[in-house]
Formats: sequence, structure tokens, C-alpha cells
Amino acid sequence: MSLIVTFSAVIKERFISTCRKCKRKFKKRRDERKEARECGPSAPPETLPLKRKRALTLPLPEGTGFVWRSVPPQETNYQLQSLFCSKLLPEIRRQIYQEVLAPGGRELHLANADRRLCSMRCTVDTERLPQTPGWRHECWGVPRQDGTYKSHLHNAPPDEKLLSLLCTCRLIYSEAIDILYTENTFNVRKSRTIVELPGTILPHRFHSIRSLHIDTVFDYPWPQTTLPFPYWPPDVPDTWPMAWKVIAKMRDLRNLRVSLSQYDIHGSEEDMDDESVLNILRPLQAVKVPTFVVEFFWPVRRSQVLRKLGKVSFTMVLNTSRR
Repeated sequence: MSLIVTFSAVIKERFISTCRKCKRKFKKRRDERKEARECGPSAPPETLPLKRKRALTLPLPEGTGFVWRSVPPQETNYQLQSLFCSKLLPEIRRQIYQEVLAPGGRELHLANADRRLCSMRCTVDTERLPQTPGWRHECWGVPRQDGTYKSHLHNAPPDEKLLSLLCTCRLIYSEAIDILYTENTFNVRKSRTIVELPGTILPHRFHSIRSLHIDTVFDYPWPQTTLPFPYWPPDVPDTWPMAWKVIAKMRDLRNLRVSLSQYDIHGSEEDMDDESVLNILRPLQAVKVPTFVVEFFWPVRRSQVLRKLGKVSFTMVLNTSRR
């Protein structure tokens, strides 16, 4: 009996020791994977297929009810038991969607994250802090070394998680999804985000965007062949011209604002030269938008630059209130 007890104790001790070793090994591997995600290059967003296997928006395509289709038949519950759907008029429901998905005066940030684009509602009171550049807002999240951002959606307040409402049911999704794209002002601070945006949403959603605000910062001279850090500055020469080719294809874009700041990480107070400004503005000339404003937050020789550019489709504004 004592031999069995002793043997059991030895086995138990070895088992616990092995479990502890496995736990430490698992924790080490988990930490290594986390460190690799934090420090290593992030993967680009996965390209969305041009046509979904299962429709999300009403009306459903014809023939989805046949049982011999390879895709399971789709059904829609019209939520007649819900007072929200059965009692409120569509116009009133739309006003509620508007308050949730596109509250007035608050832009929707778009940023690059690992394998996707993430969104976050701007939380900075621009009326109280008008001197804070948009690219400096804390609500962008924590930058990674490759220029992407850690998403803060898991820490966001409930009213900032836009997909919660849209994921309720197909009826609400169909009624509200267009508000997300047509009524929001999308704010980006990296041209890379614009380049990758068309591949992450359906083409008709991309073309339905009406308002875009680019608030970014450049290091100078522009363009630079080498960057001081992998994630600085927010905009780099590689993707800047590509972004404007994408913007030129946005069919329903009505309002475009570009806020440009300069920052020398080495602390120089010298302003960007005319040639660098021209290199920044030349890709913009192919874009035609009803309301198109380019705002500079450093002294630019406006008349000389415009004379060298020739005919432009945008209004050039100088604003040195924030630097």
C-alpha cells in the first residue's frame, strides 16, 4: 500500500512538474507570437470578393430558396414581433440609425491594422481643442513599427462599436448600411489606408462615400529616399501618388478636405521648400470634386506654387494657427 502511495506521489509530482513546464513553454511561445505581432511587419488586409457568397442586403437574389443549391437557402425574419420594426415608421428608424452610425460633427477615423482596416470614432472635442492637429489625436490608437495601429475597439465605449447595430439582423442592416458610407466623413492620416480601402469593402459601398478628410504630416524634403524610422512620417512617397489615383475613381465623392502639416523629427524650424510642396500637390491635379480644399499649416508661397502648377481643381488655404 505504501508503495502505491509513494508511486502515486511521484507520478503526481512529475505530472505537476510537466504541466508547469508546459505552461511556461506555452506562455513563452505566446509571448513570442505577441512580440512578433507587435514588432514584426503586419499582413495587409485580405481582399474582399467582388460578390459575397451570401447576400447581406435586401432584397435577396432570386433563387436563394431552392434547396438543391450548393449554398444553404437564405431566409429573412422581418421582425414583426419587434415594436421597433413594426411600430416605428422607416423615417423615424432612419433618424435613429443616423444618430448611432453618423453623429454630426464627429469624423470616423480609418487606420491600418494587422490584416484589416479598423475604424474608430473621433473622441477629441475639436471646438475645445482647435489647435490639436488631427493626425495627433489620441483616438488613432497606438502605432506599430510598420506604420499600422493597434485597434482599440475592445476598449471602446458601447456607442463606438458601429457593427453592433448593423449585425442585429438583415432588416436593420439593409435599412442602415448606406448611412455608414454616405453620411460619415471618413478621416485618414495615411495614404496607405486609401490605397487598401477598395479591397476591404464592396465596390458600390466604396463609390458611395461622399466625404473624405485627409489629415497628415510630412517630413521634408519631399520625397525622401530614406526614412528616419519605419513608421515615420505618417505619409511616405511610395503610396501618396497611388492614393490619389484611387480617390480619382470615387464616383460619389462630394467633399474632400486635405490638411497638410510638416514636422522635422530632428527639430529644424525650416519650412518646406517650393519644390517639395509641388511634389506633394501634383498628384492632386487629376481629382475633380465639387468641394475640394487643400489646407497648409505652415507658410507656403501660395502664388508661386499655384503659378508653377497651372490650372488646379482645388482651393488652397493657408492656416498657420497650429504648427
